[in-house]
Amino acid sequence: MNGSATILSIFAVSVPWFFALVLAVSRRQPREMGFLAALVSAFSCALLSWQAPSLYGTLMLLFSCLTLAATLMIPKRDCTPEAMAAILFILGSTMLAYATENLLVLLAAWILSTTPFLVTGWRQPMTWRPQTGLWLSSATLALAIALIASSGHTFSISDLKGRSPGGMAAFVFLVAAVIFRKGIFPAHAWVADAAQNGPAVPTSLLLNGHFGALLVAKAIVPLFPQTSGNLFPVL
Repeated sequence: MNGSATILSIFAVSVPWFFALVLAVSRRQPREMGFLAALVSAFSCALLSWQAPSLYGTLMLLFSCLTLAATLMIPKRDCTPEAMAAILFILGSTMLAYATENLLVLLAAWILSTTPFLVTGWRQPMTWRPQTGLWLSSATLALAIALIASSGHTFSISDLKGRSPGGMAAFVFLVAAVIFRKGIFPAHAWVADAAQNGPAVPTSLLLNGHFGALLVAKAIVPLFPQTSGNLFPVL
C-alpha cells in the first residue's frame, strides 16, 4: 500500500472514531455528526478505491455507504448521542479490519466492533445469547492467533501465507470464530435474538460487516490453503 492509500485508510478509520468521541463529549446534533463522519469515511474509501483498486477497498466503500444510509434511516427516538457514537465506533472498527494485513490488528478490530453491544446501554439491550456468541467469537479468534503467532513468529498475514501456522488446532479455532460470529449452526440462535431484541440499525451494521466471511478470505484460505481445500466442501 502506497503512502496516499495509507493516509486514506487512516482517514477512513480515524474520522468515525474521532466523531464518536466528540459525540460522547458534546452530545449535540448526533444525526448531523454521524452523517458527516460517515460521509468523510465514504469519500476517503472512494478515493482509496480509485487510487489503489482492491477487493477490500471496495468493501470498505460499500460498508461506509451503508453506514451513511443508516445515519439517515435511524428513527428519531433511537438517534441518541450514545447510539450514533456506537454506530461510528462500529464503522471505524470495520474499516480497520478490512484495511489491515496484521492478525493482531485484525483481532483488535474484531473485538472493538462488538464492544458497543457489550457495554452500551441501548434502549433494547442485547440478550445473553448474542453477547455470549460475540464473546466466544473473540475468544476463539484470540486463541487461534496466539497459536499462529507462536508457530509462525509473526502477525503479518502476507508472511504467513501457505504455511499453515499453528496446524489443525489453529484452523479449528479460526473456523469456530467464524461460526460464532456469523451465527452458523449450531451457534445460529443468537442472530435471531439480536435481530428481535437488539437495536435494529446498529445490529444490522454488526451483521453486515461480515467479519466471518472476512476472516475466511483474509486469513483462513491464504494461511491454510490445503486444509481449506480439503474441508470446505464439508463446511
